[in-house]
Amino acid sequence: MNYLEKEEMKALLAAPDQRDRQGFRDYVLLLFLYNTGARASEASRLTVGDLDFGRLWQPFTGRDGKAASVLSGN
Repeated sequence: MNYLEKEEMKALLAAPDQRDRQGFRDYVLLLFLYNTGARASEASRLTVGDLDFGRLWQPFTGRDGKAASVLSGN
């Protein structure tokens, strides 16, 4: 498995145009994936109702339907 170098990750996060809604959405999604280590398929199943912004850890369904949680950054 290969990982992105720090400069590669900076370039990836700088790619979306945060001045428009889609670009900002893409930036936040990339940041979420990077900070949590969640897979794209796991993140795609999340809804706003799944998130509890008062909790430090966010539960979600991981690969193969297994329960998992990620640090939310609060």
